[in-house]
Amino acid sequence: MSEKITYYNGETPMKPKHETSQSLFAAIMKMARESGHFKEIDEILDYDSASWYDYENRRPITSEEFDMVFSVDYGGSEGIYIDARITGFPFGRESGEFSFHFGTLKTLNRDLQSMMLMGKACGILQHFSHEYVNANIDRFSPTEEKKKEA
Repeated sequence: MSEKITYYNGETPMKPKHETSQSLFAAIMKMARESGHFKEIDEILDYDSASWYDYENRRPITSEEFDMVFSVDYGGSEGIYIDARITGFPFGRESGEFSFHFGTLKTLNRDLQSMMLMGKACGILQHFSHEYVNANIDRFSPTEEKKKEA
């Protein structure tokens, strides 16, 4: 799953692409769907969407000091939501950010079976979030500038 390092002129490797919160959400969703375990969940979903939290800046994630958390709850009178959050310091400790929303999944259903499927979705997404980060750890490593500052 990890991109291979491309060498320029056969000598100097190009910097690995760093993920943003939007690309990370998309990659996790892709893995979950390609695994085949998300099929019955997709049947009840109204939508899934990466968060616009950091859309303007699209800051690269340049620290490995973060976790992802997926939680499910009723959305008032309108269906069931999964809230995808990043906790920790994905932009480095100096950013001061500790927890922010990076994606949503929603169904308009409110029955027990749908709640159970959305709970299952949280487990699937939690699993693939860690699989993706571990397989692509170079995309979450500090930039050379950050390493020098440390």
